[in-house]
Amino acid sequence: MTTERTSTASNCSNYYCISDEDYIDKLHDYIFPSTFEWIVVVLYAAVFFGGLAGNVDETLVSPLDQWRPGLGS
Repeated sequence: MTTERTSTASNCSNYYCISDEDYIDKLHDYIFPSTFEWIVVVLYAAVFFGGLAGNVDETLVSPLDQWRPGLGS
Protein backbone atom coordinates (compact mmCIF):
# COMPACT_ATOMS: atom_id res chain seq x y z
CA MET A 1 0.00 0.00 0.00
CA THR A 2 1.50 3.27 -1.08
CA THR A 3 0.32 6.71 -0.18
CA GLU A 4 0.70 9.42 -2.71
CA ARG A 5 1.50 12.90 -1.47
CA THR A 6 -0.08 15.76 -3.26
CA SER A 7 1.89 18.93 -3.50
CA THR A 8 0.16 21.96 -2.07
CA ALA A 9 2.96 24.33 -3.00
CA SER A 10 1.82 27.38 -4.90
CA ASN A 11 3.65 29.90 -6.98
CA CYS A 12 3.86 32.48 -4.20
CA SER A 13 7.02 34.54 -4.05
CA ASN A 14 6.38 36.01 -0.57
CA TYR A 15 4.87 35.15 2.79
CA TYR A 16 1.42 36.67 2.17
CA CYS A 17 1.06 35.28 -1.35
CA ILE A 18 0.28 38.69 -2.82
CA SER A 19 1.85 40.50 -5.74
CA ASP A 20 5.40 41.73 -5.31
CA GLU A 21 4.32 45.37 -5.67
CA ASP A 22 1.76 45.02 -2.88
CA TYR A 23 4.31 43.19 -0.73
CA ILE A 24 6.86 45.99 -1.19
CA ASP A 25 4.18 48.55 -0.33
CA LYS A 26 3.38 46.62 2.87
CA LEU A 27 7.09 46.52 3.78
CA HIS A 28 7.43 50.24 3.11
CA ASP A 29 4.43 51.03 5.30
CA TYR A 30 5.80 48.85 8.09
CA ILE A 31 9.40 50.13 7.99
CA PHE A 32 8.96 53.83 7.20
CA PRO A 33 8.33 55.98 10.32
CA SER A 34 4.93 57.54 10.92
CA THR A 35 4.45 61.27 11.51
CA PHE A 36 4.52 60.84 15.28
CA GLU A 37 7.76 58.86 15.05
CA TRP A 38 9.34 61.58 12.87
CA ILE A 39 8.40 64.17 15.51
CA VAL A 40 10.06 62.07 18.22
CA VAL A 41 13.19 61.65 16.07
CA VAL A 42 13.43 65.40 15.38
CA LEU A 43 12.94 66.30 19.06
CA TYR A 44 15.54 63.72 20.09
CA ALA A 45 18.02 65.15 17.57
CA ALA A 46 17.31 68.72 18.75
CA VAL A 47 18.00 67.77 22.37
CA PHE A 48 21.14 65.87 21.36
CA PHE A 49 22.61 68.73 19.31
CA GLY A 50 21.57 71.29 21.93
CA GLY A 51 23.42 69.31 24.59
CA LEU A 52 26.40 68.88 22.28
CA ALA A 53 26.53 72.64 21.65
CA GLY A 54 26.30 73.32 25.39
CA ASN A 55 29.15 70.92 26.12
CA VAL A 56 31.33 72.45 23.40
CA ASP A 57 30.53 75.92 24.75
CA GLU A 58 31.47 74.83 28.26
CA THR A 59 34.78 73.33 27.15
CA LEU A 60 35.68 76.50 25.25
CA VAL A 61 34.63 78.98 27.95
CA SER A 62 35.89 77.18 31.09
CA PRO A 63 39.59 77.69 30.35
CA LEU A 64 38.95 81.44 30.01
CA ASP A 65 37.62 81.64 33.57
CA GLN A 66 41.09 81.40 35.05
CA TRP A 67 42.18 84.47 33.08
CA ARG A 68 39.04 86.56 33.73
CA PRO A 69 37.92 85.75 37.24
CA GLY A 70 34.73 87.81 37.57
CA LEU A 71 32.89 86.47 34.54
CA GLY A 72 32.65 82.71 35.06
CA SER A 73 31.16 80.55 37.76
